[in-house]
Amino acid sequence: MNLIIFLLFVFRECFGHGRFSKKPHIIFVMIDDLGFDDLGYVNDDVISPNIDFLAKNALHIENYYNQPSCTPSRAAFMTGRYNIRYGMQSGVIKPDEPEAIPLSETLLPQAFKKCGYNTSMHGKWHLGFYTEKHCPQNRGFDRFFGFYLGSQDYFYHDSGNNCYLYEPNGTEKVRLDLNGTYSTKAIAEDFIAKLDEYDPETPLFEFLSFQEVHGPLQWLPAEVLKMAGGWEGWERKMLSRKIVIVDHFIGEVVKKLKEKGFWKDTILVITSDNGGQTREGASNWPLRGRKGDVFEGGIRSRAFIHSPKLPDSLKGSSFQHVFHVTDWFPTLLRFSGCQQPDSNLDGKAQDIFHNKPEVKRTHLLNFLDPFKVAKRKLDDRMFSVLQNRTFEVTVKSVIRTENWKLITGRPCHWGCSFSEEKNPRYVPDKTALEDVEPGKLVRLYAIREDPMERYDLSDLHPELVDDLLLKLADYYVILCQ
Repeated sequence: MNLIIFLLFVFRECFGHGRFSKKPHIIFVMIDDLGFDDLGYVNDDVISPNIDFLAKNALHIENYYNQPSCTPSRAAFMTGRYNIRYGMQSGVIKPDEPEAIPLSETLLPQAFKKCGYNTSMHGKWHLGFYTEKHCPQNRGFDRFFGFYLGSQDYFYHDSGNNCYLYEPNGTEKVRLDLNGTYSTKAIAEDFIAKLDEYDPETPLFEFLSFQEVHGPLQWLPAEVLKMAGGWEGWERKMLSRKIVIVDHFIGEVVKKLKEKGFWKDTILVITSDNGGQTREGASNWPLRGRKGDVFEGGIRSRAFIHSPKLPDSLKGSSFQHVFHVTDWFPTLLRFSGCQQPDSNLDGKAQDIFHNKPEVKRTHLLNFLDPFKVAKRKLDDRMFSVLQNRTFEVTVKSVIRTENWKLITGRPCHWGCSFSEEKNPRYVPDKTALEDVEPGKLVRLYAIREDPMERYDLSDLHPELVDDLLLKLADYYVILCQ
């Protein structure tokens, strides 16, 4: 009997938490600025057959939360820690800013490398490069092919944000020979070519960080124009064609992984870094808001895991619990049987390969930025629970539980209206916050029942509001002082 119990324990430890007998290849695909409504498996107007095919038998992370913009999300992903802990919660890194993830932070590729993985990155970094030590090739990636900042010209890679190549042998050069080559093609084809040099018996962590579908919106080849439909609005037409392109090259990557013997041991993740930018044609329907906002349209993204290792019972199903971008760090390491670093992670190792996963979070700090402060006159309500606390409701912040979401401060500036079915799906919303919800600094939504955030219930549930405000005040003391 004792032997049976021991074997059951070993089985649960090795397989029940998502660990495998062999370290899997981790291919993490991030599509930049992809809208919540911008893939074919959720929107029939969108042409993305390769992603749709993968999504059909995938495990979908239903309540997946990012940060409102590029740098903060990528920092949280790479560290497994709230970005406010190291000062990267505000906006994005500009070309002349001496900003980066501090060298004291252990990054995900460093943890994988320590665990015996080959590590590689292609595409957008945007986490700092003001010294060589802060560049991706010195933060755990054996090889880097891509660009350091937030965006670049899709065809000409010497326009202030060069396309860099760094090889493990120390070779480093600017790929001016790629001028005229579309960046998505260059990024994908370099990774595909390098797969010929990797041994599928050695585990690989690849961060495939596409520039698509981030701006600029540029001219595209005629064959793509024919493929991608013809909706009203120039921005939407251009963005829909960019989705066709990135979908094509994701298909080519999967094809190569199968051809070279990687696929049977691969865990593939496809997601985005933040909500879609509606000013550039994205759609987050039916969610409210856009990139840069803390309404759902700015911080909630599509995410799914496709893998031959996924149990049949989970294929085509959804993981319903709240999942934060910081959770990838410990979750992917657990999949791989790798040790977590000693740093105090905010991410939780989620049981996403379980049929009955445990709830890992009673609440989640979605966003907190003490530098984004609204005017107090916007709300004349008194929140006495914060008396003698340093946190104020003017500070832009978001906290989420399984069923509720509380926002303080100013959640958006324009594009703030509710999502109405009668409104065109792809027409940018230019409504100012004051036109729909004036005079409020605290908003409470029953987010599972009201994902469109139509109904502010803060006046109906004062005790719940007080409880969540106190949690934010505690975080403020820990993280901001």
